[in-house]
Amino acid sequence: ALAGDGVARGEPVRVRLRGVGSLDGVVARCGGGRIGIALDGADSPARDRLIVRLFTGGRNSSSHHVPLWQATRALLARILTADLSLPGLPAAAPNRPALDETRLERRSLALPPARGAAVDQAAAMPRGHADSVAA
Repeated sequence: ALAGDGVARGEPVRVRLRGVGSLDGVVARCGGGRIGIALDGADSPARDRLIVRLFTGGRNSSSHHVPLWQATRALLARILTADLSLPGLPAAAPNRPALDETRLERRSLALPPARGAAVDQAAAMPRGHADSVAA
């Protein structure tokens, strides 16, 4: 039945897993020499053992102390040996035209003050100098 020979979609099956037990289910897919089984979602000790086996199998949840210098060394080693190339992008950037190095005339860089601002500046300046700015 595991190779998909003689099993039809929708057929009820019982799966026996070592360390878990027997679980009931229904054939959900079959094709290409394989079958997919939708297991019964009812609460049972076998279902609980399957969940524990799937999510904790082969893993050790105990923690151990790692000195800070070892963690830092391992982190730096990963950073320095990382492959930073991007797949699918050209190796070099396309040639861009050179920026125009011509400079603007000095007077075009200064904006004339607004009309009200010239009056305010004239009031703040000494008397003889204010007349030349307002004109």
